[in-house]
Amino acid sequence: MTRRAGEGSRPSSPVAPDGPAHEHAWKMTLHLDGCHFYASCYACECGAQFETYDERDVRADSYSAIWMDNEGDEPCKRCEELLAGAEPIHRRTGSEDKA
Repeated sequence: MTRRAGEGSRPSSPVAPDGPAHEHAWKMTLHLDGCHFYASCYACECGAQFETYDERDVRADSYSAIWMDNEGDEPCKRCEELLAGAEPIHRRTGSEDKA
């Protein structure tokens, strides 16, 4: 999957100090789906990278509860917290400012 800067919530392209802005061509290199989170890693050919980590938010999307493991012998503690109203974590990290 390739995404151009500016699509959706992806970071915008920075302006290079000695030239025009570099438009990153983000390529997803990894995607993980867990019971209470999903995470993705992206890279551009220039070497820039960024990662996303988002916990499911049942308040914003009740369908998210389908993924959550809150039953059985060893229910997921974080799933239980999110279902009880805990604030979901949303993180963006990386070096998307390379040009």
